Amino acid sequence: MGLSLGKRLVTASALVCVAFNGALALNFWHIHDHARDEAELNSRLIVESLEAHTSSTINTANLVLQGMSETLAVRYDTFLPGTPEVHALLRRQLPYMHFSSDIIVLDEDGMLLHDSDGAPLYELDLSDREYFQVHRNDDLHGLFISKPLIARISGTWMIGLSRRLEYGNGQFAGVIATLLSPEALSNFYARLSWDMPGAITLLHEDGTILARWPRHASLIGTSIASTPLYRGHLAMQETGTVDYVSQLDDVRRILSYRAVPDLPLIVMAELDYNIIMKPVHDDAVKYGIAASSGTLVLFTLTCIALRLLRRRETALAEMMAAKEQAEIANRAKTQFLANMSHELRTPLNAIIGFSEMLKTELFGKLEPKQHEYMGDIHVSALHLLGLINTILDIAKIESGKYALYEEPVDLAAAAEMALRQVGNRAAENGVILRSQLEEGLPPLHADERAIRQILLNMLSNAVKFTPPGGSVLLKVQRDVTGCAILSVSDTGIGIAPQHMELVLQPFHQADDSHTRRYEGTGLGLPLIKSLAEMHGGSLTLASRLGLGTTVTVVLPAERFIAETPPPEQAVSEG
Repeated sequence: MGLSLGKRLVTASALVCVAFNGALALNFWHIHDHARDEAELNSRLIVESLEAHTSSTINTANLVLQGMSETLAVRYDTFLPGTPEVHALLRRQLPYMHFSSDIIVLDEDGMLLHDSDGAPLYELDLSDREYFQVHRNDDLHGLFISKPLIARISGTWMIGLSRRLEYGNGQFAGVIATLLSPEALSNFYARLSWDMPGAITLLHEDGTILARWPRHASLIGTSIASTPLYRGHLAMQETGTVDYVSQLDDVRRILSYRAVPDLPLIVMAELDYNIIMKPVHDDAVKYGIAASSGTLVLFTLTCIALRLLRRRETALAEMMAAKEQAEIANRAKTQFLANMSHELRTPLNAIIGFSEMLKTELFGKLEPKQHEYMGDIHVSALHLLGLINTILDIAKIESGKYALYEEPVDLAAAAEMALRQVGNRAAENGVILRSQLEEGLPPLHADERAIRQILLNMLSNAVKFTPPGGSVLLKVQRDVTGCAILSVSDTGIGIAPQHMELVLQPFHQADDSHTRRYEGTGLGLPLIKSLAEMHGGSLTLASRLGLGTTVTVVLPAERFIAETPPPEQAVSEG
């Protein structure tokens, strides 16, 4: 006789239980391997973007230094210490040197000749600096990137980028250098949008740490040349991905690295393995509970359990598919923004820098028509760069990737800088600029770049839509509740009532005629509104068609760092 029905049921239940637990284990390992593969892919994508960003930053600085070395070689006052004209030339180039704090010129003995920081000019001997000696002693003619060094005046870490200066006969005449700030690089890395926690490191090819986030201050200048990671991977291959335990902080990480082409630099992106895999490990506990529970009930509820498992597997597959699609879209957007920044910003910065040099006739006098064309090229390149930056800011805000870097902000100083930036355009358009800045305003806890962008966009819009003979008034003050009030009033064309809501939407302007008399993309007001709201503030419009417009941004009183009673009559007329 065969086995009894009860024994067959027990045997069948046991077999199903084994199969059930085995399926759970296989599914868990599939999820585990998938999570690990995704982490490795993310680290590779991040390090590719870092490599493009680093290459763009260094190569842009190199282009500017090369152009400056050629310019200084033909100037009569290059070797006259502290010449105001040379100082002004250095100051104009500094904005194109991303993450740089200073540009200096040294003579053939290593003495400081010029400093973009301006007067007073320190009597400083820098002949012992590596970025000077390599050009004088080793006759290096190309770009040199130094290891981290302590600046003698500020006492902060710096990385020297330098090029050789020569006399007309080709002999060594000195060095022009820019001082790259590792702290600024570390702050930039900290502001990157991370889907998973990790670290970013910029290395010299010999293993010296140039910049890092996190633990920037404690690790900069140290070397990892003796570590198995460097000897077994970084020194052997130009790119790769490795799972390792860091000797810097004993944290297990998934690390991707890339050598920057044509530069003695390596970038690394590290993702914390334990934090990445924590959801998977949590799932392991859940799988164990499910297996135990299934074992207890599977003998009598085998069919129901199998049906529930099939439903779960279907839901898991749909969830993984949706997650994969979302990650593919997110990676595509990240790669597009990185490529856009690398492919457009770098050549535009070069066009802006060299067109300004040609426009100022540093290499020789231009014909009137050539001078006019060069001015058009310079203005158009600045306009296009501003447009690209604005579009990228709007895209980051809409996707929730725009990070505020908050610090104490001097509202009066920010307002005065914005007034200076639009001053030339206002004068060209015949528009009168006025300001009322409340005295004694305490610092505002905010993102300084965002505040400047708000003020500049408000003033630029007002000047653009105000006809010749009109006026624009900027007010910066506090109201009775202590809130910060930033307002710009103009006597321009105004906004029709039906357009009041539309102008706050991207790519819409109040002037919607087919002729489009006024240039622009319609991104100014939407960007102001978004930046204000990110600070907990708001934007309001008041306008009458043909009579003018007032744009007002209100920021919360809590953002003032030191509360003081508002002065009754502390307003300066500018």
